[in-house]
Amino acid sequence: MGFIKMEIKIIAKRNMFIIFSLIIVLFLLGCEQQMFVCPDGSEVYESSMCIEKTPVVKKQVGINNNEVKKENVVVEEVIIDMPKEQQSPKISENQEHMVEARGKEGIYPDELTIKVGDKVTWINKNVDGKDISITFQKDGSRKFINSDIILYNEEYSYIFEEAGIYDYWVLGYVPKAKIIVEES
Repeated sequence: MGFIKMEIKIIAKRNMFIIFSLIIVLFLLGCEQQMFVCPDGSEVYESSMCIEKTPVVKKQVGINNNEVKKENVVVEEVIIDMPKEQQSPKISENQEHMVEARGKEGIYPDELTIKVGDKVTWINKNVDGKDISITFQKDGSRKFINSDIILYNEEYSYIFEEAGIYDYWVLGYVPKAKIIVEES
């Protein structure tokens, strides 16, 4: 009698294993993944992975890669013929240049050549940790331009709208620097 009970338990465990396995298989069969077939015959998970954008066959497949259904999807390629000057908007060629004002240690770089419309940004790296102001003099004239007060570790920017040679210095310190502004 004990032998029969053991046999029944083994059969019950096997049946539970089989039932559990069937449930997992049915679950996995229900999970579908989208596959695309590229014109070259390769299969990918996204149509964007195809090298060419030509008609693509969309294919639904299950986890076990059994084919479920196919449908044709056409990915259109649009070519616009425009005059060359209209093909891309002109991007501003103005540049930004960074300069460090180091107080009594001078200005780095101490000479800079730029184009009209370029922006120069000074950062206050005064070795004394003090606020500064910069004075500009264009072409040796008696006309001076003063920056705002530039706090330590802060920046001041200026866009040069006129060509010329601008000598400048940090107020209270001797070293001078120069910016040469050329026509664009």
